[in-house]
Amino acid sequence: MKLMIIRSLVVLLLLGASAVRAEQNITFSTGASPDSHRFKLVSSQLEEALKRMGLEFSVEFHPSARSLDLSNGGRLDGEMHRVYKFHEVTNNAYPNLRRVDFSVTSTRISAFAREDLAIKNWQDLRKYKIAFNSGRKRTTKILQGLDIEDNLHSVTSEVKAFKMLAADRADVVISSQVQGIKIIKSSAEFSDIKEIALLDEVKLYPYVNKQHTDLIPTLIENLEEMRRDGSYDQILARVNSE
Repeated sequence: MKLMIIRSLVVLLLLGASAVRAEQNITFSTGASPDSHRFKLVSSQLEEALKRMGLEFSVEFHPSARSLDLSNGGRLDGEMHRVYKFHEVTNNAYPNLRRVDFSVTSTRISAFAREDLAIKNWQDLRKYKIAFNSGRKRTTKILQGLDIEDNLHSVTSEVKAFKMLAADRADVVISSQVQGIKIIKSSAEFSDIKEIALLDEVKLYPYVNKQHTDLIPTLIENLEEMRRDGSYDQILARVNSE
């Protein structure tokens, strides 16, 4: 009987220790490349801000749609960066995600093509065949609002979109400026593709699952403090030098 009691206590202690470890670790999800400037900048900010709260930061990499399902479902703790009006552009498809009201980075959305096209804004895209990553929810909503469904080609990654353009199956790719330029430089397959227009610049914000809503005020305070105490400048300088 004593042995059974001791074993039960050991099991309870192990379970308790596991629960404490789980509470001390916050795992964000992202579809960004681990080598990208944006990932390094945002992950470094979140890691430092959470460290000041006594929490450990970790990250998992998933395609955008899968990432959102995991974060919204609570299997992961949040999204590293999404647009401010995320719930509006997704028609509230992920109601369990709560915005951290502090912009950790921004992204420029550009149009890429193989030739100079008369494109200066979103409306100018209406007469072209467009390839884009469906994981970019804001971009998807804007393009769908142009009422050119037959000319929209939704794919699961930026690389696939650029492959469509290189194969002359699309006239234009809509992508982030940084990622688009990186893809163009990555292969001779894309050597005749170029950025032809800057369409938008969007601020991005972390989102956490609703179970962590209580962490948001302190997380914002720490991110703000990092701007004041020079920590952010140090992170930015380090990331820029890599």
